[in-house]
Amino acid sequence: MSIDARGCYSDKSQRLQAPWPKSEAKINLNWHHVIPYAMMCDCWQALAKSQELGKCHVALQSYLRIVKVENPRSILRAMAAGSLTFEEQEQLERSLAWPGWNIVEGPARRTDDPKDNRSLDAFTSGLTVSEANRQRKIKDLFLALGIFNEASAGGRVSEDAAHAVAVVMNNAERTLLAGDVIRCRPVTKLRSACTS
Repeated sequence: MSIDARGCYSDKSQRLQAPWPKSEAKINLNWHHVIPYAMMCDCWQALAKSQELGKCHVALQSYLRIVKVENPRSILRAMAAGSLTFEEQEQLERSLAWPGWNIVEGPARRTDDPKDNRSLDAFTSGLTVSEANRQRKIKDLFLALGIFNEASAGGRVSEDAAHAVAVVMNNAERTLLAGDVIRCRPVTKLRSACTS
């Protein structure tokens, strides 16, 4: 378990297994985070450790909503009291690690994989219109997280930085909540329209 009873990470290097089975394909598939997992963890950790600040509390509520945690207010009360149950810790950890809107299924070994904890995995191939719109919102969130993480890197979170990241989360919320995992879509051969 990486999340403690206060909702803070005790070990960010380990994460629970993805909650979805992988698609069957002729290639080895893997789950890819559009916004790096480590970047999202760093944002959560900074907010969770400063939850007594009003704007951090607001940003945490926004964060919990975009990762689809039910009853964000009761989770925040339990975090403040240091009384998250084991089940709540596990559910929170899974929600933080695997928000469906941030996950794309694709080849395990990709030449275009950023392979670092600071770069957006700008997946654009074969998206529907709604998925492309979602990817734009994710990019906005990625930029806001980067600014927030840089501002809070020394362990001090300002109310202004927390407010700014909460605003971006709120602006993206409706689009992100409507999104789910983008699964691998195999290329199919087109049949000729002219058959005799």
